[in-house]
Amino acid sequence: MITCMNTVTITKTQYRALKERADAYARITSVVRNDLFAPPPIRNLKATIDAFRKTGKYNTAFLKSLERGLRESAFITK
Repeated sequence: MITCMNTVTITKTQYRALKERADAYARITSVVRNDLFAPPPIRNLKATIDAFRKTGKYNTAFLKSLERGLRESAFITK
């Protein structure tokens, strides 16, 4: 027979540490839920590629690969 404990006693220090971790987790999941899966601000394929190109940080091979990937995206208009 397996029994489960219904009550756990911890110190205030342990409680505070657990509470901080729980709050941090809640903040992270909120950001991920609300921001990470939000549609992109620029939905036009050409405008998106141009914005990446203008930064000067990405080489031609990356930009071509990005364009191929974005062509398959449901969020981007052609």
